[in-house]
Amino acid sequence: MSKKAHNRRHWLTEGIAKFWWVMSILFVVLSIAVVLALRCSHSHWVQAVVVAGWLLFVPLLLVQLIILAVIRCWGKLVASSAVGVASVGIVGFLLARIGIRLTWRFVTMLLAAVLWPVDPSDGFGKEHPIPEGTEYCIPLECNFDVVDGKWVTEYEEAMVDSNIRASYLQIWNDFEGGRYLYDFSFSALPAGTLFLKCYEVGDNIPLSENVMRRNTSVYCSATEFFTKLVEKCEFVIYEGGWEDYYAVRVEVWHRDSATRQEVKLMEKVYRMDGWMR
Repeated sequence: MSKKAHNRRHWLTEGIAKFWWVMSILFVVLSIAVVLALRCSHSHWVQAVVVAGWLLFVPLLLVQLIILAVIRCWGKLVASSAVGVASVGIVGFLLARIGIRLTWRFVTMLLAAVLWPVDPSDGFGKEHPIPEGTEYCIPLECNFDVVDGKWVTEYEEAMVDSNIRASYLQIWNDFEGGRYLYDFSFSALPAGTLFLKCYEVGDNIPLSENVMRRNTSVYCSATEFFTKLVEKCEFVIYEGGWEDYYAVRVEVWHRDSATRQEVKLMEKVYRMDGWMR
């Protein structure tokens, strides 16, 4: 080993032995930031960036532990290990509490940031801002949690009133931006298939046209009174990216099983974003 390399190695080990506590404190601060972001922030990107910083810091802490073991600083090794285990345990518990699906959302967002350092969105939302004066609804929220070891999904309550047409269609955000669930209630209908058509409001552009009908189709038997016909049917809007919002006109259509005639039952405008595929 050259003298220069030896000096560099000596500087590294001495520095870690002397300032090991700096790394530990930073890891604790990052862990606290993760907890606050996951519990308080409503921005998926803020949450993902904070989790990313924490995940990148984990290997650095492991390197420090290895070096402390090599140079036999046992007391500092034990203290640094205790801090690391406690922090990983707290953050890991929180990620388990918010659920596998939300944790997967963070993973996919991190992969998007790594694979596409530039904005991975296709820019659709930025190119189609919500027209001024447009009235729109915002999808309801659903929360994921683990209760008594079981996966639980809690949906924001939707009040359906047969006298209020705007309440017939209700849309929820699913676990990732661009992914949605919908309910639909209606009065008497012949047997047939219900499905959605979605359009960008400003330029009337069809959205996810190749798959929208197939993914949102629900067969319903004939009804004689107002009832819920669709419950939590999943669908995806592909245009745009996460939190790149634009106005979407969601139309509900019915195809009569006997006559094959298709009729639009209602429409409703929502502020929506696209799935970062």
